[in-house]
Amino acid sequence: MSDPVVAGYIEEHFVPWHVDHSRDTALVTRFDVFMTPTQLYLDEKGREFYRTVAFLPPDRFLAYLALGRGMILFRTLRYQEAADVLDTVPRDLVECGATPEAILFRGVALDKLSGGHSNRKRSGLELQERYPDSDWAWRSLVWRGQ
Repeated sequence: MSDPVVAGYIEEHFVPWHVDHSRDTALVTRFDVFMTPTQLYLDEKGREFYRTVAFLPPDRFLAYLALGRGMILFRTLRYQEAADVLDTVPRDLVECGATPEAILFRGVALDKLSGGHSNRKRSGLELQERYPDSDWAWRSLVWRGQ
């Protein structure tokens, strides 16, 4: 990894594992790797919680790394940590395709903590305002009461 910020984020938050697509065919098959590069976001048991494919510039890749990390936390029921990490995507990182997805799941994570629905609605309204044509805004339509 040539970008020091991305390399530092990976080193701090992940255990990177490089698989040779042409030699490690059992892993390629197990994880259904159909193109390179593929980034899988797995837990310590090898369960996949998120995936990205193809190359991205460092700033966008960093946003997807944060989103992938947030999704691991979300799907392992660590909702406060997930919300905190997902919030870094729209707040601190470059605006890209990861941003609306992070906004939606941040709201869901906060509602999982509170037992309510107000954060989903707030996320839906933010998506409607900032990313009205995104699929994530459409997915939040039901929460906005429309």
